[in-house]
Amino acid sequence: MFSPFVKGLMCATLMFFGASGCSGLIAGLARHAPITYLLWYVPGILVVVLALLLFTSNLIVARLAFWILLILGLASITAPLHSWPPGVFHVSSSTNVFCGLLYLFPCAVALLSAKRHFTPDV
Repeated sequence: MFSPFVKGLMCATLMFFGASGCSGLIAGLARHAPITYLLWYVPGILVVVLALLLFTSNLIVARLAFWILLILGLASITAPLHSWPPGVFHVSSSTNVFCGLLYLFPCAVALLSAKRHFTPDV
């Protein structure tokens, strides 16, 4: 989980998630959206900071990134199971599952590399 390759995968995935959250926040600010709408996009800024902190050698940051990606991936895969009210915009089920698999990919690589006992510089 702590190899540069896995940390790079986690960083790229978190940057994708964080950048889309930041772009939603900027678009909402430009349209003068209500503050309750904008609060959904604030975690995107925190995820970008977490992605940049992965460049350090702190093990807690790597574990936190792993768990965030695992939770995001599982939540995205299970999102089509929820019933949304008719007024709420939601993406298609296949998009949610695809994004969930993207979020889970670095977690799968980290778990497989830990199981095979690779050296940290692999």
